[in-house]
Amino acid sequence: MDKKTQDELSKFFLDNMNERAIEKLKPLNNLREFLYHIKKQFSNKKAFVFRKEEKIKSIKYEEMCDKILRLMNFFHEKNEKIAIVAEPSEDWVEIFLSITCSSNVAVIIPSVAKLNSIIGILQMSGAKTVIYDSSNSGNIEKCKTKLENLKYLSLEELMKESTTLTKTASKNITIDQNSPAAIFFTSGTTALSKGVVLTHKNIMLNAFNGMLGTPLPEFCRCLLALPLFHVLGLIRSILTILYQGGEIHFPGSIKTFFKDFSWSHPTVLVLIPEQVSAVANIIKNKGLLAVGNELKTIITGGAAMQAKFKQMLLDYNIELSQGYGLTECLFVCANASKKTKFSSVGKPYPGNMVKIKNGEILIRGDNLFSNYLFKEDTEKSFEGPWFKTGDLGHFDEDGFLYVTGRKKFLIVLANGENISPEKLELKILENSDVKEAMVYETQIGSGTGVLGVEVYAPELEYLKICEIINKINDTLPLGGKMRVITKRDIPFAKTPSNKIIRNGFQNTIFTKLKEAFVKSPLINADPNSIVMDTRLIEDLEMSSVAFADLFCEFEEKFSIKANFDEVSKMLTIRDAYNYLQKNYKG
Repeated sequence: MDKKTQDELSKFFLDNMNERAIEKLKPLNNLREFLYHIKKQFSNKKAFVFRKEEKIKSIKYEEMCDKILRLMNFFHEKNEKIAIVAEPSEDWVEIFLSITCSSNVAVIIPSVAKLNSIIGILQMSGAKTVIYDSSNSGNIEKCKTKLENLKYLSLEELMKESTTLTKTASKNITIDQNSPAAIFFTSGTTALSKGVVLTHKNIMLNAFNGMLGTPLPEFCRCLLALPLFHVLGLIRSILTILYQGGEIHFPGSIKTFFKDFSWSHPTVLVLIPEQVSAVANIIKNKGLLAVGNELKTIITGGAAMQAKFKQMLLDYNIELSQGYGLTECLFVCANASKKTKFSSVGKPYPGNMVKIKNGEILIRGDNLFSNYLFKEDTEKSFEGPWFKTGDLGHFDEDGFLYVTGRKKFLIVLANGENISPEKLELKILENSDVKEAMVYETQIGSGTGVLGVEVYAPELEYLKICEIINKINDTLPLGGKMRVITKRDIPFAKTPSNKIIRNGFQNTIFTKLKEAFVKSPLINADPNSIVMDTRLIEDLEMSSVAFADLFCEFEEKFSIKANFDEVSKMLTIRDAYNYLQKNYKG
């Protein structure tokens, strides 16, 4: 990147910041430097605020840093991988910083992970120690019988023990900025999760970038709304806030953080788009008092954001800053422009290089991760020094980036037309009654592929959903119209980071369902005849005995307690699919 471009990008972000915010922009090389920096700058300010036994309690920066320094002496080994599986809390943050500041590597396990996922992550990462809280003790007890060589530490007991440790960590111990600091795991919407190794430089640069363009209010109170196994949650909601001397408020639960507005009165929120829309609708229907009456800034990322919410929030003098990034490259772009380019994720941060090749967004720069845990995953993800994000996008004439969808989700119809399902879904979600939507490729009869859409809108009748979809269809070319419309009764299954598991239902349920019809000696269907609108009696000539056989197949293949009356009333493959989608647990 040439100096002129670098200067222009710096100006784009700095122009939206006041002098006091700019004064706090001190680049740091590693998390140990960060710890001493925030202790010196903000020692008497509140760092953490939380409710305990119905009382509001707080921990100051100096107290927090001293506790971390004591815990660092507990982790006396160097370059050891230490896993954390716990609910978000002030203790979680202190444990994370004590691991990374003592030259060890934190392995971040989602607090919602199931037993097999926890075991898999521990084996993949090579962790030697596991720190867990009481909410995860059940899974950990089972882990102990399968992974006997690991060291298991209760977070609650460790925090009690920290009070007896001495504060003797030396400032003189240096940490190479390129050494690993943490391993995160991708959400894996259509494939297995990958372990992403982030260095101290990656983390500190992205925490620094988080300060650019979106200065915090004078009194910064950030109510935590994202899990800490999500990079946006840990780096933007925690480290960037601490970098600027703000307060981090911990809710009673991430799932019920809305209840904590009453005591927190947050001025800043870091949210995924789904949460932004919920907050915007609360404000629209109940006023600012419902979110504490002091909210000034919302930062969002993780998925595309509907432009209408940015204007809605601006009407209430709340700035919505939308950014773009992935676990592998954290924060790539942000939109520091308050009143223009609402649909854009903004411009690249200074030092980040972004280009478009064949429609795909490619990235290089110091924000980029070190490597995946497995070499073959790393090699497949790079084209020379450029990381292939798998995202589709384009720049406009002013250098603003627009993200239009995922390359792997792109639907190529028989007529050669390329369809980004996410673009259509955003149009559908502009209707406030629609909670979730997913566009996919399907068939009508034995014909060629067409677009289908499943809509979760519990308050709407099917005919109203069809009206919404057909209104959008009127704006689309003939080949790009959504021909099959399904109303869902339940939300879609989601990853730990709350993204819809886009291909999971087709790859798992539909494949097994098709197999059940093809392999059954009482049905013996042609594989090509099994499409969503195949009729069970008219097309497959199923008898009552065949329905009974299908009932047994459901119980065996899908491990569900099937209801024979419901199975026997099914008319099409779609009915069978919808039944399994509702009851199948994976």
